[in-house]
Amino acid sequence: MLNGLPPGKMLSKQRLYASFIQTQRQQFNGSFPNWFTRKLTSEAALIAFLESNTSILKIGSYDSDGEVFNKTQQSQLIREKAILDGSNIAWANGSKSKGDLPKLANLILMIDELQAMKFEEIVCVVDASLKHQIDDPDGLEELISKKNIHEAPAKSDADRFIIEYLKKNPSYLVTNDTFRKDYFYSDPWVKQHIDEYRVTFMIIDNSISFGKDLMK
Repeated sequence: MLNGLPPGKMLSKQRLYASFIQTQRQQFNGSFPNWFTRKLTSEAALIAFLESNTSILKIGSYDSDGEVFNKTQQSQLIREKAILDGSNIAWANGSKSKGDLPKLANLILMIDELQAMKFEEIVCVVDASLKHQIDDPDGLEELISKKNIHEAPAKSDADRFIIEYLKKNPSYLVTNDTFRKDYFYSDPWVKQHIDEYRVTFMIIDNSISFGKDLMK
């Protein structure tokens, strides 16, 4: 629930607890099953959890004086994490209509660039079909086996996995895809938030330029 808040958002403890309960009920279609155990059954219990849980502290902080939860600003939240739309990156500067092949070198160059910028977490996701199209399928398979690149299941859309990962793990999303064709109007979260995280890029002469400053 907290990851879904826009960066910089502030919630009073009353709204926070109400949203927490609403989110729980939505997970179970309106009512809690008998096996479901609830420990955070009051505002005080929820606040105590927010103030002590180390995972929560990575998302934001609770101000006991103002009695509000502050979602960390985007620049603080995602500056060390990136998820890569691997298929989109591999196809950069290529055209299917001209018979071009997606390039493994593009993926390697992008990962190396972000590692040089000291990103601590880099997740690269590609479509399963990419291994049948790319100019170096053996090289791609090797990177997948080493877990440097993650392959979406066959006959599924890597974009959906990227979006769901981004919802739970706010990160820079490196892609030139706008997501407008398949998800912008069907998924309200994408329409509202995708441009907050999306980072466009250009690859020219083995050099990468980004559409926003990732070092802030």
